[in-house]
Amino acid sequence: MAPLRTLQIWMGLAALLVAAPAQSWAAGLAQHIYCADGPSGAPRPGALKLAEHELAGSETPDQIRADTASAKVAIAKVDDLRRRLRKGEALAGAYAPAGHYAALAKAATDPLHAELFRRAAMDQFARAHFFAAANRSDWAAGLSDGAASIAFAVVSTRDVCGTDPSNTAWLKAEIDRRGWFRISIDGADADEAAYQLVQHADLDRPFQKHVLEVVAPLVEAHDSSGAKFAYLTDRVAFGDKRPQRYGTQGQCTGPGTWRPFEVEDPDRLDERRAKAGLPPIATYLKGFVRDCP
Repeated sequence: MAPLRTLQIWMGLAALLVAAPAQSWAAGLAQHIYCADGPSGAPRPGALKLAEHELAGSETPDQIRADTASAKVAIAKVDDLRRRLRKGEALAGAYAPAGHYAALAKAATDPLHAELFRRAAMDQFARAHFFAAANRSDWAAGLSDGAASIAFAVVSTRDVCGTDPSNTAWLKAEIDRRGWFRISIDGADADEAAYQLVQHADLDRPFQKHVLEVVAPLVEAHDSSGAKFAYLTDRVAFGDKRPQRYGTQGQCTGPGTWRPFEVEDPDRLDERRAKAGLPPIATYLKGFVRDCP
């Protein structure tokens, strides 16, 4: 039997559903396995021991020891990435988006913007673990299944637990207090970062729907991203089990191949995408060649 069955399912979600809510589903599974119950989602103690226990019965003691040793080296690499992120340094590979937001946080002169970018950086950092583990890239390059699973359990516990609930609560409070992060006031980067946090607030569907209502007039006034609005529109539709409008949510159907979930009025899909500022669906599909192993 393959090692760490639950974790492999968890990691596989990231490879299976690249632009859909897979990472949030995987994050939700992480919360269930390794994070305490309740809104705080604090890490449970002993993730490493729990991961080693999961390997029992599928690997020999010597294999587990070897996997654990390799995993600790990988965990140290992630710890170094996290330190660099907090310094606002550029990161590569799956962690490049996190590094982008960290640099914005470092450069921000407004403390509110700095906090928004810091949260977006950690959001992207936590989710990069799923891609690295599933695709054996970055810190997971060359690891065995067992070692990757152990390392993934530990780093995800450190960075996933409580991240989404905390970001959602913070952004909800800021929207109530001062409204959306508008392009004309806060800049396009802040608008995008706020969307990033809402996109991953899948545990609070009413909040996602509320944001759509808040930003709809801003999109019409070109004061919020039409493309990001399209992504969130599809995210909410997918969560409601309705056909999506823009074809942004989908899954890998084979190596180098990705297809969107059900779309309303497919014949006019590119028309709607163009209006939202998105490329034609054929161009969009080509972007997933490397993301679908």
